[in-house]
Amino acid sequence: MMSRFFTLPRLWLAAAIAFAILLNTISLPTFAAAQGNGDPIVRTQQGLLKGLTNQTSQAFLGVPYAAPPVGRLRWQVPVAPSTWQGIRDATQKQSACPQLASSNGPTSTNEDCLYLNVYRPLNVSVWSKLPVFFWIHGGGFLNGSGNQFDGSVFASQNHEIVVTINYRLGVFGFLAVPQMVSRFPAVGDIGLLDQEAALRWTNQNITAFGGDPQKVTIAGESAGGMSVCDLMASPTARGLFRAGIIESGTCVTNTLAASEASATTFTNAIGCTDTATVITCLSSKSTNELLQAGSNFFSDPYPDVFVLPLQPYQAIEQGVWNKVSVLMGMNHDEARIAYFWTYPLSVQRYQQLANSLFGSSAAKVEAEYPLSNYSDPFFAISAERTDEGFASMTYVNAGIMLHSRATVYEFEFAAENEPAPATITAPLGAYHSGELQFVWPGYFGDYSRPLNASEQRLSQEIISYWGAFVRNGNPNYLGGVLWEARNPINNAVLSLRPEGNVVIHNFAAEHHVPFWTSVITIPSPGEPVF
Repeated sequence: MMSRFFTLPRLWLAAAIAFAILLNTISLPTFAAAQGNGDPIVRTQQGLLKGLTNQTSQAFLGVPYAAPPVGRLRWQVPVAPSTWQGIRDATQKQSACPQLASSNGPTSTNEDCLYLNVYRPLNVSVWSKLPVFFWIHGGGFLNGSGNQFDGSVFASQNHEIVVTINYRLGVFGFLAVPQMVSRFPAVGDIGLLDQEAALRWTNQNITAFGGDPQKVTIAGESAGGMSVCDLMASPTARGLFRAGIIESGTCVTNTLAASEASATTFTNAIGCTDTATVITCLSSKSTNELLQAGSNFFSDPYPDVFVLPLQPYQAIEQGVWNKVSVLMGMNHDEARIAYFWTYPLSVQRYQQLANSLFGSSAAKVEAEYPLSNYSDPFFAISAERTDEGFASMTYVNAGIMLHSRATVYEFEFAAENEPAPATITAPLGAYHSGELQFVWPGYFGDYSRPLNASEQRLSQEIISYWGAFVRNGNPNYLGGVLWEARNPINNAVLSLRPEGNVVIHNFAAEHHVPFWTSVITIPSPGEPVF
């Protein structure tokens, strides 16, 4: 009798393993790869994938999450990818979505670009149920790629799954041609629908990689951060994630009228001026023709009644959003990189810029930011634009979320002398996108120098904060400076600094938030998130 009770558990285990192998829910090569004996293989709903292994993690690269948006699928809602037979190689990244060359990446003319990359730590099985960090890249909705971000360090340090994605950009993802809008109101938000399609694929398949579809945190920077807020306000994204991280992104989108105006300017530039045949005309154009004609095109997402029934900040105000915990913040000197070309800046040129940017409020702005407080007017105009477009909106939107009973952790990245683009000589401080090299070691970019010892320590701390938030909805981790959730009484903001992180309570005063909220209600819709 005794031997029977010892034998039955073994039989159950053997039967379970046999059944799992039969269903391909686990893969023996996956476990072998963790020991360095082979390539990791997982089964997705579309078929088997073979990835690659390094000393700390495994990666599955260039995984299709939607069918190629080419031919009749150009400017169409993303559709499910095809299945395949055999084992698909997932050891090489696939093409970035079409874009012109910029400081954020080279030219791409390949519309077959709806791919994602998955990174995971070693020794993971389908039973691991690890939290998932889902990253949406920035680039003003015009450029960039998920390929720029290697999730190996984040995955191994936090023992979590990392997903990075591509999505359609520029005129391919956000072209609100009135004739198209009349057929499908969300046509100018196709890029957002791509992001949601990638999220659905992740929810459906991440278990095969050892992830938990119930523990997905969406995150992004700049346009990616704006996308996170858009997804939090989108009813079609409901249930696809449980938390959000917004780095230097606003909760203000374009308007339909402004998006349609941008689209009309573009269709005129490319020669599709006949309203009766504009859709056929655009469909006949090559990828390169569309890119070249759209070199000056700009459009944010916009409220479309389907993906975004309201401006995101309005949805949050009204409590009709996907209420999740939020970690959000901005960089201390966001706008310096946008005005580096003005340095050093003369007083006369400063006044011209101020009048152009602030119109009838220019005199009030100049009085609020006296030039006598700055060693060069460059620092004044940069501070004004930082506080208007980022600090005030971050602080106000966090407050709106608090009123909607969300838990909000707010940060300010303040590495004042961090490595900067090597080609720029202006003093950039903690500039827009500068934190990316701290969250993503090895991030794409030509920097003036590598991170020094204190910056490397800050990088590890930021990755730990972000990882704890992905894991628990709370960024605090053992050994880190206590990060208080913001509330109307303490208004706590964590200042991230190489010399040591510290909680500050004067963020609003330092960035003149009361002044900006008295001058403007929200930033001008359609303003570029660079």
